[in-house]
Amino acid sequence: MKALTSVNRALQYLWEGAFRIFTRDRDEVPAIGVQPYTGERSTKQAE
Repeated sequence: MKALTSVNRALQYLWEGAFRIFTRDRDEVPAIGVQPYTGERSTKQAE
């Protein structure tokens, strides 16, 4: 009976990992959009 419990736990562990890999992304990234460049332009000209 103990062997079945160990196998069940191992399969559940693998299933949960595969489930996390193949589900849709749930990234908690804020939607900030495209940010314009506000730095200084280079003074050198490209050749």
